[in-house]
Amino acid sequence: MALGPVSWLWQGLSRWQQGRVVEAAEAELGRLEGWVGQQEAAARRLAARLTARLAETGGEALVQRPYGWLIGRGLVQRQACADRRCDDGTRLDTGTDCENCANVLHVRRAARIRVAAEVGQELPGLDDAARRQVVEERLQSQTAADAKRFVWRREEARVREAEREAARAAAQERADLKRQAAAVAATVRQALACEDCGQTGAGGLCEACGCRRETETLTVRAVQLVAARTLDPSASAVDVAALEVRVRVAIDRKVAAEWAEFLELSPAELEDDQERADLAAALTAHSTVQQITDQAETSAVAAFGRTDEAQAEADRAYRTEQGRRWFQHNPTGEAAVAAATKASTTARDRVAQHLLTVRLDQLREQATTVRPTGQTGAGSWTDRLPELAARTLGADTTGAVIA
Repeated sequence: MALGPVSWLWQGLSRWQQGRVVEAAEAELGRLEGWVGQQEAAARRLAARLTARLAETGGEALVQRPYGWLIGRGLVQRQACADRRCDDGTRLDTGTDCENCANVLHVRRAARIRVAAEVGQELPGLDDAARRQVVEERLQSQTAADAKRFVWRREEARVREAEREAARAAAQERADLKRQAAAVAATVRQALACEDCGQTGAGGLCEACGCRRETETLTVRAVQLVAARTLDPSASAVDVAALEVRVRVAIDRKVAAEWAEFLELSPAELEDDQERADLAAALTAHSTVQQITDQAETSAVAAFGRTDEAQAEADRAYRTEQGRRWFQHNPTGEAAVAAATKASTTARDRVAQHLLTVRLDQLREQATTVRPTGQTGAGSWTDRLPELAARTLGADTTGAVIA
């Protein structure tokens, strides 16, 4: 279909030339198919191009060198403007006239009219032939100047592209060096001993010690949550410190009980591996304290949800939701009550969470500088658990933490 208009020229080609023409036609069909989206439409566009080029030449009989004409003129796209879709003033994708070419022609006509007007004003005594000659000379000068500017802009664009490419290469090199430095730093850091227990090759902190640090952070938060729920805002730092002692003792007792239960299930696996035993103890303590902290936060939010501020906000949200226009016809209906209850609960929880946050900030601002004599920081759970398991606790302290 595509080479149908040049079937007479095809007979004048050798077998090798026919193969090259087929390759060129297939390549051009692939390009056209990318514009039009269908193979048959691309073939029709290429056939129309060959027909137009033959008409431009004057017919197949005037083509003296069929192979050169097909490869160099008939099959190739000729852009009449800067648009990549233009082919002799026709859009490849739509088949309509190229708008950019029309703009170029309009600009050229406008330039000719402007130059003619300038020549008429500057040289009013010229006849038509001389005026046309002067106009053509000035247009040629402007065209040459435009061509020079185009070449200059193209060279400038190439220089800028080279600069951007160099900048990208430099940025890539810096990124590679940064990654290499990070890899070296990670290797060095991985070779560091643990800051807490001295284990070699722990990357500065082994898993067990890291777990202990997280457990201590959770313990501090649990203490703050219990203090926020049970102590008045006017409580002194001494009261907070005393409560911290009681909460820590209760947490230690709970951790010791969980560790004892764990040892009953798998005592033999940890007898000959102290490292695994330390890690198991740290993980057990972390899991237990995490549960205690979650329970303490739930209890604290519930306690602040029973305050007057939270209840007042819940009542306002209930009335607001119940009074919306889509419930005005039946404010006590099932749908209205359900929506109002949901809004009330959400408002109460929001206020309770806000009050808890404010109270925790107050507790953190209180410099807990007063600590009972003899209190020690958190150490190895493996060393502390046997001692903790032997302690006795009051029911009130245990309930305050677990509740």
